[in-house]
Formats: sequence, C-alpha cells, structure tokens
Amino acid sequence: MGNRLSIDSGTVAALRALEEQKSSRDDANWLIYQYGKSIGQSNNEGIRCDMAGLPRTAVQSAISDGILNIEVTIGESISIKSSGERAVDDDYFCAGYLAGMVSEMLGEPYVAGIREGKFELVKSSKALEMKRPAPTPHLPLNIPELERGESYLIVDEVKNAPSTFKVFVAAVSHGMPGLCVTRIFPPRVLERYLEVTGAEFQTIWLSTTESSAEVNSIKPERYDHELYRTISAFLKEGKGVVMLHGIEFLISNNQFTDILKFAQRIRDTTSVSGGIFLIAVDPSTLDPIDYNNLKSEFTVYGA
Repeated sequence: MGNRLSIDSGTVAALRALEEQKSSRDDANWLIYQYGKSIGQSNNEGIRCDMAGLPRTAVQSAISDGILNIEVTIGESISIKSSGERAVDDDYFCAGYLAGMVSEMLGEPYVAGIREGKFELVKSSKALEMKRPAPTPHLPLNIPELERGESYLIVDEVKNAPSTFKVFVAAVSHGMPGLCVTRIFPPRVLERYLEVTGAEFQTIWLSTTESSAEVNSIKPERYDHELYRTISAFLKEGKGVVMLHGIEFLISNNQFTDILKFAQRIRDTTSVSGGIFLIAVDPSTLDPIDYNNLKSEFTVYGA
C-alpha cells in the first residue's frame, strides 16, 4: 500500500463551488465523486479481501483515513451506513471514496449511489454486462399502450423526465433489456430506479464530461457517431427498450434538423429490430414548429 493521501474538507468544498459556478451541479457532483474515488483507490492500493472479509477491512480503512465511521452490510448489494462526524461532509465525495475503496479491495469495479441515508454499491454496468445472460427475445410485453417496434414521444419535464422513466422502468421490470440515455448523473439514476426495476440496465450520460470506468458519457456533438452507433447496436442485439432524456441538450448543441434526422434513424432502427424507443420532450423548451416536426415522427404516448 502506498502513502495515504490526506483528505481536506476545504479543498472539496472549494472544488465543488468552482465547478458549480463553471458548469452545473450535476457536473460538480460527478467531479467530486471522481475525486473521492481517486482517494479511495489510492489509499487502499494493494489491500485485497473477499466479500466475507469486506465489512471488517472496509471499516478499518475508513477509520484509518478519518473520513467516516461506517457499518457494512452484504446482501444483493453492498450497503454502507455512516455515523458520526465526517472528515468531508459531501455525500458525493463519500460515495466516490467508498466506490474506489471497495473496487480496490474486491478487485472489481463498483459504483455507489445514495439511498435513504445509506450508500448502496453495485458492480458497474460494464462489469455486469459482461456476465449478463442473453435476453429472452420473445418475452411477452404486458404493458398498456406499448408495442414492440414502436417509437413514443412522451411529454415530460425537461429536468427529471419522471413520466418517461416510469414507462422505461415498467418495460425493464417486464424483462426487456434497457438502455437509458440521460442528462441525469448515472449513479443518481441507479439510486432512484435500480431497486424498482429489480434488474440492471445500461446508462449513458449526455454530458461534456469524459467517460470513466464507472460511467459511460457521450458528448452532445458525438450524437451521430458514438451515440447512434451505441443505440443501434443495443437495439439490434436484444430487442430492448431505449430511453432518450436530453434531446433539448442535443438540440442546443447542434442543429435541430440534424437531431431530427438522428431521431428518425433511431425510430427506423427500432421498427426493424422490434425494440421500443421512448423520447422525453418538454414542448416549452422547443420552438413550436420544431416540436411539431419532431412530434410528427412519433406516436405520442398516452394520447
């Protein structure tokens, strides 16, 4: 194990304030999470244990770092509860630290989310995807108003898209492979919806931030190359459900006509593959003509 890095609460607070001022709160959360993860990995380099030994090893390491007192529970996921004062009072730093620590100790990549005052750790989607069995291609889909091969526009709130997530989660819960393309920080998505679905789904973060081992991000200008290819390959492989939250973000960084063609290509691929495409749209954020042009290409869900 190398030299343990000291943890400065003031540095974390200053870093967060600077990033929030420069970009957004979500980007700041991601930066702080990554910073915490780097500390967790560096301070536990060379420490190895199995799942049975994790509670004791993790508690000893966290106390040694002075970051927080923790209790570790092993179940379907790794649940970590903190108590007492923290060296750094930032949930995203602590989540990143714990993800880095556990990943280093178990030798596999883990991501951490925050749920009901606890930190929930699961294997990263990339690691899970390698071990996931092939989906059942003809599993009956008993969801009202959804048909395979269809693409749906769902009128929704631009920030969190709750209505679209509700439909997406229902499809995943019924056994469809899921790919969620979203503006929401992926660990937050897993925190909100992993337990509800009872199944893993892939996430892509629409962001200007670079990808990491835990989070796959795609920049808005890469919509016609990286993003389309990823969605197309996913649909062709498993007749899955794709959710796109953040088309307003794509439009604001590109030409509307280009994004419309991009959406049309996904719609056509969905028809051929027998998957389902859900696109969340807030009409108030688009020019009325642009919105009507987009709407004309899709079935409006619930209409």
